[in-house]
Amino acid sequence: MDADLKQYLDAKFTDVNAKLADINAKFADIDKRFAEIDKRFADVDKRFAEIDKRFAKIDKRFDDIDKRFDEEREALREVETKLLTAFHAWAQTYEVRARGVGAMVTTLDERLGMIEERVSKLERREYPGRA
Repeated sequence: MDADLKQYLDAKFTDVNAKLADINAKFADIDKRFAEIDKRFADVDKRFAEIDKRFAKIDKRFDDIDKRFDEEREALREVETKLLTAFHAWAQTYEVRARGVGAMVTTLDERLGMIEERVSKLERREYPGRA
């Protein structure tokens, strides 16, 4: 091989090696940046895991509230049933009483009518001029 050719090739290989070293340095910088990004994503993932835990706690609270709400609703239904049963019983006795009072009023009206009729007859006898 010619000395000039060897010297030329050595210079070119040195340039290529220098450029490859620059490329390797840039890739190392990129790898470093990706490592930082991966660390940030790990932090974000950690935060999302904490948020998921918080949401799980909130969901449990809502489930507890729903359960208590259902229990309260059932208790209210029981109270409503008891109240309606009590009012129904009261209404039945009141209806019986009202019918009895109605019958008594009817009887009193009849008796009052008969008394009025008798008083009218008596008045006509004592005061024959009145009719």
